[in-house]
Amino acid sequence: MNRLILKRKPSLLISSLKILSKRTPKNLHFEFPYLNVTMENASIDRANLLLYRNFTGYEDDGKLPILYPHAIAAPIYMFMLSQREFPLNLLGALHVKNRIISYRPISEKESFNIDVKLENGKILNNGIEFDFSLSILQKDEILWRGITTWFKRGNFGYTDEKIASFETLTPIESGKVLCELDIPEDIGKRFAKVTGDYNPIHISTFMAKFFGLKKSIAHAMWFCGYLASRLSHVKRAVPIQIDLAFKSPIFVGSKSIVMFEERDKSLRFDAYCHGNSKACINGFVGEFTDER
Repeated sequence: MNRLILKRKPSLLISSLKILSKRTPKNLHFEFPYLNVTMENASIDRANLLLYRNFTGYEDDGKLPILYPHAIAAPIYMFMLSQREFPLNLLGALHVKNRIISYRPISEKESFNIDVKLENGKILNNGIEFDFSLSILQKDEILWRGITTWFKRGNFGYTDEKIASFETLTPIESGKVLCELDIPEDIGKRFAKVTGDYNPIHISTFMAKFFGLKKSIAHAMWFCGYLASRLSHVKRAVPIQIDLAFKSPIFVGSKSIVMFEERDKSLRFDAYCHGNSKACINGFVGEFTDER
């Protein structure tokens, strides 16, 4: 069991360098290790929060935007993934899914613990998939929780598991246009100032092309944060659940159109990037229930 307690945020740059310097074993026929990192008594950097609100369109209402905890937890989970016990080099790994559960609004003046745990890991025919959880807590009360799924392509040994499909949400049958968004050319560099995620595919067209993309791409969590600020379902339902499946990139400088379909106390949406007939992001927003 590996549990670490932090009193201050670790360096995201140092963690990233450690992650990229790892050598991934050829065969991962063992369970992922138990890893748990907690940062105690965390508080909000108001300047950072104002930047996030500016980039995503949230009002200055004294509450944390619903996806903001994921942004401030980035140094914590990257520190966890940089530990020597974690077996993967994450170069080329894909962020493929998220589930967010907000149990109540969080005031920007509150302090809390940020708890990150490595959860499930499984070998698939076309790679390896793993989850980690992020929790915002006050004592034993969970205020906010997220499950993030990453995927790394490769051959990691024999498995009976099927190829990951990344399909988590039922299709929209008769969607309407929710909004159209112009993706700024410099949003990768600007949003990186909030999260510390300076992944070169977000800030450099040259490096994006090196990794097989036609140009740099927007942070998916920026796009979803921007969209969440415009969804009335996010503001009226507590506790609330948001499911996100990331299918393909949203390129900077492009135009995105978002289609939606209202269902019983919930909303399904699909985001499309200009020139791609398939949805780049599938999303669900609705009231959280134990049954779902």
